[in-house]
Amino acid sequence: MMGFPTQKLQPYTLYITVSVPENPPEPPQVAARKYDYEMNGVIEICEKQEAEGTVRYVLGAADFDWGIYWHRDLGDGTWYTYEFCEPAMWKGPPGLYKRWTYRRTDVKQSPRLHRHVVGLVQVMRIPDIGEKITGFLDWLAPLVGSNTRRDDTFATTIYIQTRMFVAHERQIVDKEVEQFDAANLIYRVTHSAYREVWYSFGGHLPRPI
Repeated sequence: MMGFPTQKLQPYTLYITVSVPENPPEPPQVAARKYDYEMNGVIEICEKQEAEGTVRYVLGAADFDWGIYWHRDLGDGTWYTYEFCEPAMWKGPPGLYKRWTYRRTDVKQSPRLHRHVVGLVQVMRIPDIGEKITGFLDWLAPLVGSNTRRDDTFATTIYIQTRMFVAHERQIVDKEVEQFDAANLIYRVTHSAYREVWYSFGGHLPRPI
């Protein structure tokens, strides 16, 4: 996806993961129909007013699940997700339903080998201070999860905050952070995801980077 040249997970590298719902409330053949249309007019950057001001979002991004995968080495990674739960799928105590649930999962099997994963997008390689990143992400991800209402925002916020942390640790100025456009990144990734989604439904593994 996104035209990155390598198709191999790199040590101490941060990825955005894009997936279809692993356990949709409807049968798989019904869930697949939402992706069966032309992309023109379906994927676009929109704006809406919220309490914090004007928010830009990507129409079509909600058809996918978004997360962050931190790959340390072969068989050693951590997957951070922010999962939406339909009321009918809630398994917790009655009256305590939560629309979104933050999850942290240590994984030995690459997300590329999960059938519901559409693809991974490599966003940062940090070999020089990789040992510090897991602790930072473990602190950051639940905080982001408690202050956002979209999983694509969850992923892009963690990415940009990690860039800022890395710049601070390296004692440099990351000028691109100030110009970062999260909606544009999600827009481009969503376009790529729609092109790949049927390979995911077809069980083609491993999934692309």
